[in-house]
Amino acid sequence: MKLKEQVIFFELINDLLHAGFQLQNALVFIGQVDAKRYKTVVNVMVQRMVNGQSFAMSIKPFIEAEISWQIELAEAHGSLPATIAILAQNLQQRLAQQCKLRQLMQYPMVLIGLLVAVGIFLRFYFIEQLMHLKGTNNSGQIVNLSSIGILLIFGAISCLLVYWWFRHLSVPNKLMICLKIPLLKSLLKEQVSYQLSFTFALLLQAGHSYQEISQLFLKLPQKSMLHHLGGMIAKSSHAGENITTYMREIPYIPVEFTLFFSRGKTNVEVGNDLLAYSKICFQKVIRRYERLLAMIQPVMFITIAMGIVSMYAAMLLPMYKMIGDLR
Repeated sequence: MKLKEQVIFFELINDLLHAGFQLQNALVFIGQVDAKRYKTVVNVMVQRMVNGQSFAMSIKPFIEAEISWQIELAEAHGSLPATIAILAQNLQQRLAQQCKLRQLMQYPMVLIGLLVAVGIFLRFYFIEQLMHLKGTNNSGQIVNLSSIGILLIFGAISCLLVYWWFRHLSVPNKLMICLKIPLLKSLLKEQVSYQLSFTFALLLQAGHSYQEISQLFLKLPQKSMLHHLGGMIAKSSHAGENITTYMREIPYIPVEFTLFFSRGKTNVEVGNDLLAYSKICFQKVIRRYERLLAMIQPVMFITIAMGIVSMYAAMLLPMYKMIGDLR
C-alpha cells in the first residue's frame, strides 16, 4: 500500500477497534466501506488470518518491514490497539512531511528543468554557432565531452558498488557509518531512542522480563536492529551484567535512554517512564525533520544560482575571447 493508503487504513482500524469491533470484523468492514481501495488487500489478509496466520504476518506483504515488526511485537504482548493508534499517528506525520517535501521541491525542480534546457541550448546551438563563426575546430570539445562521459560512468559505477557494499553490511555497522555523517548523527540517535523507548515501554508494561524481551527480539528478522540488540541482551544476561552497563557501550543508543534502567524501579514503572519519553523523542524527530526540510530550498536555490552563473560564463567568455581575437 502507498503511504496515504496506509495512513487511512490504520486510522480506520484504530477507530473501529476503539468502537468495539474485533480485528477480523474490522478488516471485513473496511473492505466493504472502501472496496475500491482495500477490497483485494483485505480479502487476502482475512483469508490468511482464517488459515491461522497472525495479523502481522497477514499484513506484512502490504506494509514496510519495520511496521510489521512493531505489530508482531504488539501481538506478542497484547497491546495491539495501542500500537495501531501510535502507528496511525506516526504515519500521518510522515505523510505530512512527504507532502511538505513535494511542495518545497516543486519550484526548485521547475527552475532546474529550465536551467538544463538552457544549458542544452547553449552547448549544442549557441556555442556551436560561435565556434563556426570563429572557424575553430571542435575536436577538442569532443575529447572533453568524452572525458566527462567517462568520468560520469565511473562515478555511477562507484556509487552502485558503494551502495551494494553498504546494503550487505550488518545493522550495527550501518548505524556506525551513519553516525559519522554530521547531518544524520543527531537524527539517527533520536530515531533509535524513539524506537527503543516505545518498544521497551510496551513490552515492560505487559510484564515481560528483559530475558523474555531478548527472546522476542531474536525472533525478528536479522536485518532488524532489535534482533541484534536482543542478541546483546541475551549474551549480557548470561554473563550476569546489568542492562545499563552494556547499553552504555553501544554508540548508537543515547545515554539518556539508559538512565531509565538504573533507578531501581519495577519493570512496569520503567515502562511507563519510557512511554512518556518515547513521545518526547517522537516530537524531537519531527522537529529535526522539519529543520532538514527547511534547509532544502536554500541549498537548491544556491545550486541553481551557481548553475546560472556558470551558464553566463559559458556564454560570455567565448564571446569576449572572440571579440579580443577580432581586435
